[in-house]
Amino acid sequence: MFKKILILGNGFDLDFGLKSRYRDFMNSQIWKRAKNENDFATFGIVNYLEEKNKLESWFDVETELLNYALEITEGTYRSPQESDRKAFEFFQAKLKEYLQKEQYSLERPKVSTAMAMFNNILANGYFTNIYTFNYTDVSKFMAKYNIKVDIPITFMHGSLEKYDNIVLGIETDKKIHPNYRFLFKTNSRYYTSNNLIESLDDANEIVFFGHSINGMDFPYFKDFFKKQSQPSKDFKRKKITIFTYDLASEEKIRDNFREEGINLRELMSRNDLTFIETKLLNVGDEHEEYKFDRFLAHLEEDSKDAENETIHRLEQDLL
Repeated sequence: MFKKILILGNGFDLDFGLKSRYRDFMNSQIWKRAKNENDFATFGIVNYLEEKNKLESWFDVETELLNYALEITEGTYRSPQESDRKAFEFFQAKLKEYLQKEQYSLERPKVSTAMAMFNNILANGYFTNIYTFNYTDVSKFMAKYNIKVDIPITFMHGSLEKYDNIVLGIETDKKIHPNYRFLFKTNSRYYTSNNLIESLDDANEIVFFGHSINGMDFPYFKDFFKKQSQPSKDFKRKKITIFTYDLASEEKIRDNFREEGINLRELMSRNDLTFIETKLLNVGDEHEEYKFDRFLAHLEEDSKDAENETIHRLEQDLL
């Protein structure tokens, strides 16, 4: 039986038109008001994030949280502050409030590459799981089109639901000051077990959309890509499609593979690996459109409906 899985990152939300970048939040009225009304916003850890948001052209909160914790652990630029835990919790709460507002206010998601991809995945019939690293809920987006999502969704880092919470933080093998272990995602009481590793191993096909496949979340995938790039007794060739925004984000993934000791040439030789850039699709690039059309055609040809039609035709031939 075919087993296919979909893995979503923030690029999926952005393609739908959601303003879900950390920078979007920190430049929002919700955060600006929160800073003015609460002293927590002037404390070390949040003030540090504010500084980085202003200075860095590309800003990732979780990377900067790790940098902050390492500066304290190594005793270089900063010292521990008792207020940092409360300030971090305050920041998380306001981020959740902002994203809830964004998700609710998205009246009708724009027609996009993400929409076309997702509709075809639903129609395929063989996708068994969706793993999202976003806090937002794709089923709520699709409900605005009266489309029901009948594939189980696993929220890797919590969600915006009333009785859940978002899981923001770090994962690292580096030593962290004991007072800052609250930053570990796996120390959050909202962090739950999942079967992503097993699903990656079992699947015949994996589709990534808008996931950077590096940084803080790469440990989820490192062993999988290493296994797929080298011979082993239980090796199984897989179809892997990675939707990125542009060439820079694609190159970042390729470079990260190399830096993590994954042989990219072997990975591409042993698997059907394709990168598709949504920015080029949006401007009508012929090469990118060809790859996307092939991807959609594959989903249709390799679908449950196509298999049922084949079975029905064979049965009719035997009559």
